Amino acid sequence: SATRVKEDGYIEKGYENLVLHSNNFNTNWTNINITQTSGQSGYDGSNDAWKSSFTAGGTRTFGQSFSQTGVITISIYVKAGNHNFVQFVTSTSTTAYVNFDISSSSAATGTIGSGVIGSSITSVGGDWYRCSMSFNNSSNGTFYVWMIDSATSVRASNVSTDGNIYIQDAQLNQGLVALPYVE
Repeated sequence: SATRVKEDGYIEKGYENLVLHSNNFNTNWTNINITQTSGQSGYDGSNDAWKSSFTAGGTRTFGQSFSQTGVITISIYVKAGNHNFVQFVTSTSTTAYVNFDISSSSAATGTIGSGVIGSSITSVGGDWYRCSMSFNNSSNGTFYVWMIDSATSVRASNVSTDGNIYIQDAQLNQGLVALPYVE
């Protein structure tokens, strides 16, 4: 993060998105048993969202390595396709994970691990949600979006049906809240 003095003389704190290729889920992202398809209709009216497709089984996830320590927040815009449940999880802690129900009829957080400081799911319209998880990170690791069966699934569990979700604009920033998206 950085600061600058605005024209009105007040100091403004800056921030950055620490995710590389934050909206290209085939570059710098690890896709495990997930197929990413670009050119999908996004939350912002663009055609730069991605369709994440998977078959039933174990380890249906995508993620990216990070080296940021301290309190950080990861967020991604997510929309249900024919699958309604995702889990944010980090490799640096067995207790930092959050389940999200992204169905338009009952969108909410589900099970939250004890290593999570805060989480949220916010509607941005058109059945899209910005999901976020904040945690205190102590070492290099990988952040994953995991396909799960329910809002109460255990950490990194298998998914029992084929499906897909839509994703757009991932961000990792310092602090306790998901800041406005920066490409």
